[in-house]
Amino acid sequence: MTDATTLPARALRPAGTVWFLASAVLALMTVAPLLWMVSIAFKGPDEIFDPGLIPARPSNVGHSPGHVAHFRNGPGPHGMPSR
Repeated sequence: MTDATTLPARALRPAGTVWFLASAVLALMTVAPLLWMVSIAFKGPDEIFDPGLIPARPSNVGHSPGHVAHFRNGPGPHGMPSR
C-alpha cells in the first residue's frame, strides 16, 4: 500500500492539480446551463424567476399538445407562427 509520502514527486506536481481544477471549472460551466434549462422546463410561470434549481411544484403543463397547436401549419416568415 502506498501513501502520499511514498509517491513519486511527479505524481504530486502542481501542474496536474491546475489542469484538474481548470477541467472541473470548464465541466461545471458546461453542465450548469443544461441543468438550468431542464429546471426551467419543469417550473410553472410563477416560479420561473425563483433562484432555486429544483422547482417547488414540478409541472409539464406547457408541454401538452394543446399548447403548441398554433405551430401545426409550420413557422411563418422570420420564425413566427403562421395564422
